[in-house]
Amino acid sequence: MTRSEMSPCIPVIDGFEFFVAVCPFCEVAGGFYQFTLVNEDKLAIGICDFVGSMHPHFDSFISKLSSEMKDAILTIHDPAHILEHLDAVFTPILRHPDPLAFRMVMVSLAILDIRDGSMILTKGGQPDMVIRRADGSLEFPDRDIKGRLIGLVDGKELSKAEFYFENRTVQLNPGDVAIYCNEGLIEAKDIHNKSFVGCDDLRTFGEVVARNDGGPKAIGDAVMKRLREFTAGALQDDDMTFICFGPRPDFRPATT
Repeated sequence: MTRSEMSPCIPVIDGFEFFVAVCPFCEVAGGFYQFTLVNEDKLAIGICDFVGSMHPHFDSFISKLSSEMKDAILTIHDPAHILEHLDAVFTPILRHPDPLAFRMVMVSLAILDIRDGSMILTKGGQPDMVIRRADGSLEFPDRDIKGRLIGLVDGKELSKAEFYFENRTVQLNPGDVAIYCNEGLIEAKDIHNKSFVGCDDLRTFGEVVARNDGGPKAIGDAVMKRLREFTAGALQDDDMTFICFGPRPDFRPATT
């Protein structure tokens, strides 16, 4: 990695633990993560990544996307509807002024209920969420849900109807860890041009997660340590964002 990891703002919520690592490729990052407290019971966790040719006024575009996403989270609440809103707002911006320009945004969004550990997930093009259960098993809860990249289609209602944004509910139990990472981390290369999370993902990434019996911080530290070892001597060519979160082993879900 060519730049040191940043120390981002991490939420402090009773019963939960969070870890975030951000390794920017250049001064203006092509993506961002977001924690938004929706109300006293729910926390939204989002990760976005820009894909394609540089957008004019790129930094202001990313700022607008972040702001619009936060506003949508606070007013719309439903994750799939939030992504539909972002797609409606940003598709015209992404396609203008050059209709042939390849510009899209990948996004994943989870609304976490901090009372009982349940989550509502949706995504548009981002890598799968990974859940490391307390027993060490791995799950990919949003792997097969429907969705599309923001800006993928412009006015093609048939395509939008086919690739609509879908929600899925998943339960986090005490000791479970949920993991989001962006494409930059997945495609990080070693000096032999092999990907950190590619064909060998269960050797270089999944096993680090599955074999670590700690919480989000322990898993986050272990993965980032392995990533530094894996990419030693290679040049970083994209932003990398990595988020781990989950209920502590002593978390007691609220009952209705």
